[in-house]
Amino acid sequence: MDQTVYIGGDAASHELKKLFKEFLPAKGVKHVDLGMFENDTTDFAIIKRELDEKVASEANPVAVLIYGKKPSA
Repeated sequence: MDQTVYIGGDAASHELKKLFKEFLPAKGVKHVDLGMFENDTTDFAIIKRELDEKVASEANPVAVLIYGKKPSA
């Protein structure tokens, strides 16, 4: 099956998203990173909505939404 995994996350998700983006191609799985990207100021709700739209528009969607919390100083 030719499947694409959609990945989205908040500003604290970069390290975990990086692991997904290394793992998935190693297993032959395509992925699309919908954001947030480093130094991105996009509201998390926009990323979530874009991921929701991808899921709603496909027959058998696969998506990962990562919500992390930055450690306090």
